[in-house]
Amino acid sequence: MSRLLPLWLCLLLPLSLTAAPRPTAAPGPEKTLEFVENKGQWPKAVRYQAELPGGRLYLTPTGFTYSFLSAATFAQINHRHGDDNAPPRSAAPVPTQAQGHAYTVSFEGGNARATLLPEQATSGTRNYFLGSNPREWASGVAGYRQVRYQAVYPGIDVRVYENAGQNLEYDFELAPGAKPDNIRLRYAGPDAVRLSAEGQLLIETSVGTVVEQAPLAWQTTSAGRRLPVSCRFELQGSTVRFRLGSYDPKLPLVIDPTVLFSSFTGSLADNWGFTATHDAQGNMYSGGVAFGPGYPVSPGAFQTSFAGMADVAIIKYKVTAGGAAARLYATYLGGSRTDAPHSLVVNGLGELVLLGSTSSGNFPVTAAAAQRTFRGGQPVNPFGGAILDQMGYPEGSDLFVATLSADGSKLVAATYLGGSANDGLNLSLANNYGDQFRGDVLTDGANNVYIASTTNSTDFPVAGALQRNLRGTTDAVVCQLPRLLDRLNWSTYLGGTGTDAAFSLQLTAGRTLYVGGATTGTGFPTVAGSLHPQSAGGREGFVVGLAADTGTPRYGTYLGTSADDLAFFVQLDNSGDVYVLGQTNSKAYPKTAGLYGTPGARQFIHKLDATLSTTMFSTTFGSAQSEHEFSPTAFLVDDCERVYVSGWGGATNRGYSTGTTRNLPVTPDAVQKTTDGNDFYLAEFAAGLTGLEYATFYGEQGGRGEHVDGGTSRFSKKGVVYQAVCGGCGGTQGFPAPPGASFYTTRNGSTNCNNAAFAINFDIITADPGATRYACATDGPVLLGGQPAGAPGAAPAWCAAPMGATSSGLRPSWWAAMCSSTRCRPPACA
Repeated sequence: MSRLLPLWLCLLLPLSLTAAPRPTAAPGPEKTLEFVENKGQWPKAVRYQAELPGGRLYLTPTGFTYSFLSAATFAQINHRHGDDNAPPRSAAPVPTQAQGHAYTVSFEGGNARATLLPEQATSGTRNYFLGSNPREWASGVAGYRQVRYQAVYPGIDVRVYENAGQNLEYDFELAPGAKPDNIRLRYAGPDAVRLSAEGQLLIETSVGTVVEQAPLAWQTTSAGRRLPVSCRFELQGSTVRFRLGSYDPKLPLVIDPTVLFSSFTGSLADNWGFTATHDAQGNMYSGGVAFGPGYPVSPGAFQTSFAGMADVAIIKYKVTAGGAAARLYATYLGGSRTDAPHSLVVNGLGELVLLGSTSSGNFPVTAAAAQRTFRGGQPVNPFGGAILDQMGYPEGSDLFVATLSADGSKLVAATYLGGSANDGLNLSLANNYGDQFRGDVLTDGANNVYIASTTNSTDFPVAGALQRNLRGTTDAVVCQLPRLLDRLNWSTYLGGTGTDAAFSLQLTAGRTLYVGGATTGTGFPTVAGSLHPQSAGGREGFVVGLAADTGTPRYGTYLGTSADDLAFFVQLDNSGDVYVLGQTNSKAYPKTAGLYGTPGARQFIHKLDATLSTTMFSTTFGSAQSEHEFSPTAFLVDDCERVYVSGWGGATNRGYSTGTTRNLPVTPDAVQKTTDGNDFYLAEFAAGLTGLEYATFYGEQGGRGEHVDGGTSRFSKKGVVYQAVCGGCGGTQGFPAPPGASFYTTRNGSTNCNNAAFAINFDIITADPGATRYACATDGPVLLGGQPAGAPGAAPAWCAAPMGATSSGLRPSWWAAMCSSTRCRPPACA
C-alpha cells in the first residue's frame, strides 16, 4: 500500500489526482530528497532523517515521525532563502518560541525490530559537530535516495523514497500470499484524523492539515501487465486500515496514488483556454485569450499591458511547485484587435514557439520578419457573433508565428503570414466548438519551424511550392521557416476543388513531415498506390507525407468513408507507422477484428503504414451515441505503442454536436468515475488497441462545463498530458483541486472564465539500462531537437533492458509483453 505526502507541507498542500495505473507527477528536476543516516547526531531511535521544506521526517524501526513548523515560523526563519537578489530587509527578530507540531505513524502489530536498508547512495558525506558533547558529533555521514523496511509484517516490506514528482512516497509491497489485513497504521499526536467525502485521509495539526490521497492498488502479472484492485482507507479511531476488492493472492500487490498539476491562472479578466505544451524539464505552457487587464503577468515579461479587444495570454508553470513559485512567467502578446493562439511548442533552445491568428495591424512582429505587414481580410466572427463581440476579427485575419525567449522576457522573432483574404481560421470544416482555431506548429533539430493551417487567400505567400495556387474555396497551407522567422524556406498550398484545412503535424527521423486534416471535393493531392487515392464523398480526412526539407510529396491518401470523417491528430510510433485520431459520422467505420472498440462509436483511431498504402488496424471507441461524444484535444502513441487520448464534451458543443460524456466508459481506478456530461475524458489503450487500460473523467461537477475554445494540447512521449482548459465559466470556482500536488491558484478571479490547466502523468512502465539504451532494431538515430517530437526532455523512454539487467526489476521476457511489433526487438532479447 502506498500513501503519498507532498514535500510542500507547510500547509498550502498542492492538489493531487489519481489517474492511470501508477501515474505520478509530471517529470521535474532531479531528485533532491535525501535520507541521512544517524551516526549518533540524533536520538538513538532515529535511523534516518529527511529534510522537508516544511519540516523533517524521522524513520524509526516502528514507523515514521513527522515534525512541521507553522508557515509563519518557517517564513521568519527562512525569509531570505533562495532570494539572493532581493533588496536588503531590516532584520527580523528570531522567534522566541517556534510554533510546530509533530505526530507519529506506527506500524501497529508490526515488527518492532524491522531492518532498515538504505539504497542508492548520494554523493558526498556530512559532518555534524553540534553542541559541546563529542558523543553527539558525527562525521562521514552518508545520504541515500530511498530506504526499505524489511518484513514489517510477514511478507510485507515498506519502501520510502522520492518519486518523479519530487514528492515523498512510501509503498507497502506485498509478496504473494501476504495478508493486507495485517497492515494497521496508528496515528499519535495529530489534533484529529478523519476521512473526507472523497476518501482522502485528513490529518489535522495545530499548524495545518495534511491530506493523504485515497489509495490505489494494482497487481503485476508475469507478462508485465498491471491489474487494478479497488482499495480504500478504513478509519477506526486513530488507526487506519485498507480495504481491498477482489484480487489474486498468488500475485504481488502494490498500492500507489498519483499527483498532478491543476490550476487556474487567477486572471481577473475573462480568460479562455486554448492550447498547452511542455518543455524538456516538464514545465507546462498554457495559452489562451484574455479580454482585458488583470491577467497575472510577471515582472519583466515581454508584454505586461493589455493591448485591446483580445490578446494572447501565455503562462509558464513549474508543475512541481506550488503557489507563486509555480508561475515561471506570464505575459500578454498581441495588438489592438483580436489575437488567439492555436498551437504551442518548445524548441531545442527552450524557446516557446506560437502559431495563432490575428486581426491586429499592430501585432508585434520583429524587424527581420518574413512578412512585416498585416494584410487582413473580411470581417468575421468565427463563433457567429457580432464582429465586435468576443473573438470577432473586425479587420479579417492573418496567421502569426512568434517565438518567446525561455524566460518570457523577449520576443525572439515574430512574423505575419497571410494574403488579402482570411488566413488561419477554419470556418468550413468544424465538427466541434473551437475547431475554427485548429492548426499545429512543431520544430526540428535545427530549430526550423513547421506550421499547418488553412487559408482563403489566393495570394498566400508561397515558396518552392508543391502547389502554388488556391484550388478551392479554402486550402490547407504547410510551411517551413527558420528559427528567426525571417524567410520562408518553403511554403505550399495543399488542397483540391472543395474546402481543405490542415490540423496536425508529425516529423520522422527520416525527415518525412506528416500532415493530417480534412478535405471536401476531389483533386486533393494524393499519391498513386495509397490506401484511398480517390474521394469517397462527403467530408473526409487526409494524411500526406512531405519531404521536410523541400515540401515535395512522398505519400498521400484520403481517409474515411462516404460519410463525414475528419482527421484531427497524427502520431508516429518507433517503426514510423502513422496513427490518426478523428471523428466519424459513419456507423460502419472499419473496425479490425479482435481490437478494443465500440461498433458505431463516433471517434476513430486508424493505423497506417509509413507509405500510407495499407491499413494496419482501425477501430472506433466511445459509447455509440448518435453524435460525437468528445472533441479530441491531445493524442499520443508512446514508445511501447500504447495510445492515449484527451478531449472534452458536453453542453458547450451544442450547435455542433449533441453528444455528452455521460456514457463514455471509465475503468474502476478512474480518478473521477462520474460526470455531469460536460467534462474532459482521458483514456489509455493497450499497445495494438487490444484493450482499454485506463479511462477517467475530469472536471467540475455542475457549472457550465469544461472545454477548450480552440487549439491543441499535448502529451509528452513520457506519457504526461499537458492540457489547457476553459473552466469556471460563469465565475464558478469548482475546477477540480483535490489536495496532494501542485497548483498556482485555485481561484477563478474573473466573473466568467479562467484558463485552467492540468498535467497528469500516466507513468509509462519502462526500463533504463543506463548509458546503453536499446530500441527497435529498425530505428535510426533520432535527430529532432524540438518538442514534442524529440527535444532532450522528450527522449524516448525505451521499452527494453539488456539480458540480466536488474536495476529496473524487469525480466527480459517483459519485452515481448510490452512491445507489440514483431520488428521491435532489443539486440539482447532478439
